[in-house]
Amino acid sequence: LLSNIQIMKEKKLLSQFFLELAHYDSDGQVKVCVGIEESMNVALNMGAVKTLILDKDLDVFRYTLSRSLKSNGKSSTANTISEDIIIVYGRKDQRIFDKYCKDKVDAFKIIKKEYLTEWLVENYKDVGIEKVEFVGNCTSEGSQFCKGLGGIGCFLRWGIDLNSLQQDSEQDQSTGFLSDSDTTSDESQDFELEDFL
Repeated sequence: LLSNIQIMKEKKLLSQFFLELAHYDSDGQVKVCVGIEESMNVALNMGAVKTLILDKDLDVFRYTLSRSLKSNGKSSTANTISEDIIIVYGRKDQRIFDKYCKDKVDAFKIIKKEYLTEWLVENYKDVGIEKVEFVGNCTSEGSQFCKGLGGIGCFLRWGIDLNSLQQDSEQDQSTGFLSDSDTTSDESQDFELEDFL
């Protein structure tokens, strides 16, 4: 009986998510985000995440990367060293290593690696998320969310215009997040929007 209640709750949550995903409000803004880039980089950094939905088997890591920066100042201490720390999310260590750590003069070092789900369970309130919901892929809605959308999405507190934010992000190359194309599982399936309705 309990599992049936959980399945019904999950179906209702994801049905509402897919309904919101298919609609923009009158200002061209969305009330949900999908994937690592939108959910973690855009919505979380804006403090806009109300409810975060995660695949209970999500295989994404939160990496803390660090590098030392030297500046050649004109003060008496000519070479000042400072530390540059960024947070990135990804599924594969090799992609993180290749993008940030390999063959670069100013390469980052991975100083901490943790499962994103574990970090969120411990810290979701500290980063402004009201609620974290875990879903599985035992229902058609759950399968579409976990396999087709990468297993991460969120309801927002307010609508945001992702098109203008993505254009700003493309112009800003200093972001510390891998795009979903960099983090997508090799086993993911493509679904059309109609599959969610």
